[in-house]
Amino acid sequence: MKGLVASKEAGVSQDVSELMQDAKDVDSLFTTWSAEVPNQFHYSSTPLAHDEANDRSSRWMYPWSVDTYEDVIVANTWNLWRMSRIRIHSVIKDCAMLLQSASDDHAYAVSAIRHLVNEICSSVPFQLGFKMGDHNGDASFYPHGMGDASWLDKFGVPETLGGYLPIQPLGVAVGEDCVPLRQRLWMREYLETVNKDPGELAKRPLKVNLQ
Repeated sequence: MKGLVASKEAGVSQDVSELMQDAKDVDSLFTTWSAEVPNQFHYSSTPLAHDEANDRSSRWMYPWSVDTYEDVIVANTWNLWRMSRIRIHSVIKDCAMLLQSASDDHAYAVSAIRHLVNEICSSVPFQLGFKMGDHNGDASFYPHGMGDASWLDKFGVPETLGGYLPIQPLGVAVGEDCVPLRQRLWMREYLETVNKDPGELAKRPLKVNLQ
């Protein structure tokens, strides 16, 4: 009987190992795609200025930078790419937990998920119409603190299509329990703000923010 149980467990471990390797292979394809994207569709990252108060209230929401893209469609394409990779690395993470011996794979998957979530969050300001250099070049006001009821008003064009595009990527990201709690709470706050009232962003004529 013990031999039968051991054989069954070995078979399950083999299946899990193969699934994890399949996920790694698919992720390699996504990585190759990103390396081959033409330069015009790449994005740039600008560090944010922070004061001590902002650091305490919002350091987990946007990881020290705002990313700028060609337009919101390009930003959304990158976020869909990130969303897919988050799901792939979530599979790798869960497989590594089942295998127990694959601690390096687990640590790498967690790190990759956090990095991808950070990049999704860093794209939100741009998609809401924020431009570096606005507000006399003072970016220290941003990111906003949690629970700021008027945070959408801090952006130049809060009614843009870009306000809706992050919903799906953030919806995937907020479900990852390896992401810091305060960051997940902010993402949930964003989703609730946009979704609690269909008119929150749509009460004014919709503008496509192609910059």
